[in-house]
Amino acid sequence: MFPASSPYQLNDRLDAAAVCTDPEAEQAWAPGFPSRVAAFTLLFAVDLLLVSSLMWESHTIGHWLWAEYGAVASLTVLAGLLFVAARGTLRTFSFEVMQRPISYRFVALHVIGIVALVGLTELAANSREMRMARVLGGMAALAGGGLAFIPPRAGWKFFRETAELWAAASLAGIAAVALVNPSQSFWRPATELTFFCVRAVLRLVTTDVIANPAESTIGMHSFSVSIAAPCSGLEGMGLMLVFGIGWLWLFRRECRFPQALLLLPAGLMTVWASNVLRIALLIVIGGLGAPDVAVRGFHSQAGWIAFNAVALGFSLAAGRIQWVRKTSFPKELRETRVNPTAAYLMPFLAILAASMIARSLSSQFEWLYPLRFIAAMGALWYFRNEYRTLDWRTGVAGPAVGILVFVMWIGMDHWRPTPVDNGTAGILSGLVPWARFSWLGLRTLAAVVTVPIAEELAFRGFLIRRFLSAQFDTLHPKTYQISGVLISSLIFGMLHGDRWLAGTLAGLLYAWVFLRRGRIGDAVAAHATTNALIALLVLSAGRFDLW
Repeated sequence: MFPASSPYQLNDRLDAAAVCTDPEAEQAWAPGFPSRVAAFTLLFAVDLLLVSSLMWESHTIGHWLWAEYGAVASLTVLAGLLFVAARGTLRTFSFEVMQRPISYRFVALHVIGIVALVGLTELAANSREMRMARVLGGMAALAGGGLAFIPPRAGWKFFRETAELWAAASLAGIAAVALVNPSQSFWRPATELTFFCVRAVLRLVTTDVIANPAESTIGMHSFSVSIAAPCSGLEGMGLMLVFGIGWLWLFRRECRFPQALLLLPAGLMTVWASNVLRIALLIVIGGLGAPDVAVRGFHSQAGWIAFNAVALGFSLAAGRIQWVRKTSFPKELRETRVNPTAAYLMPFLAILAASMIARSLSSQFEWLYPLRFIAAMGALWYFRNEYRTLDWRTGVAGPAVGILVFVMWIGMDHWRPTPVDNGTAGILSGLVPWARFSWLGLRTLAAVVTVPIAEELAFRGFLIRRFLSAQFDTLHPKTYQISGVLISSLIFGMLHGDRWLAGTLAGLLYAWVFLRRGRIGDAVAAHATTNALIALLVLSAGRFDLW
């Protein structure tokens, strides 16, 4: 699917992988270990979604979910141990893996195992023989998936040399499963602490505070909320921990350790404090006479706004504080140095920020959606000089891929449950003509113009090459690493919610048309064509669920 690539070793990088440096080279693709891990992770995610959705009513699903939870915990610990204690062995293993192509016979075994597992479960038989057959199907799927990407001989050699790390990771996975229920005891004290802090913040701004610690309800006379366990802030702290660890790992060569690790507790405490302020502000908004905005808009978006603000602060702190960052620049160079990352990411981040603000100030209908278009246009205009060096040309391939993605998108949409009327058509019909046409016009312009440009700059122009080098802008646009293509496409797909699989496939197709000639214009044209066709369907058939 992707252009032919020739492998080369990145200096001082653990992830020796097949990277495209000569687009004309016709060599067999044999990706390195991290690339195969990324591909196996994507395969595992699809399997998990399929098995969970088809086996949810089965009594066996609980056992599989527990096994998957322990496996994920074990693999996470194992990755950390290998990176710290067996870096040289892992590098050697990666070089050995790169010499072997992917085995599609084992991929077939994996598919057969999944089909057997799901098919035998659908028979609803619970005999001893049937249970054993299901176990064998699951083992065949797991073995086939692993052996497809890892050559058996190299894998066995690597396992023998790192057996003690595998044992430690297995114990960690078992401990993680065993501690799930006891860990739930942390929710109550965390919820109580959040409750008392929210009450303290409210008393700083108003005397109209009603609090009932026994039922965890707090608010004002006209509006109150119940602080349940999910509102304790632990989920946000967990998300921030994952983001912080991932960020530090991605930029590990540019950070100074162990000083950089102090950013983790600072980020966790900031996220928790922002959650307290979010709940307090939610109560104030509802108490001042806007309960619909508070519950339907602010409540769902303020948490993401806070998280993104803290994550941005985390990234800026790690990049600006010299005590944390390894490299520093003279003052005069810092003042004149252009940050290429900002040019690629700011339009997309502007859309995200505008969408969160617009939703937080809306109840049922997002009146302020045009704010996304305005924010993106402002960012694109600000960095317009940086975009002059990019190749914005396009050919037939761009629109053709866009049409293909549209057909795939609509086709896969038929697999989803019957769309629920979100009320957009009714609300728009009640507006005066100029307001209705203005909203629809700006909504369509955003979908066809600013969204394709912003998302292609971020995911294809930036993220694919950022996996290779911090100086990504110095690499040729055709330069790629297959793991970067897969991960960037998966992240792109996740942004599309329950259409994540279609979004991931669309991301892969946009990546292909971008890498084909290294022209950002081809990817933008493909994306814009898809969105234009979807907009045409929405406006002509009233399919507002697609928006």
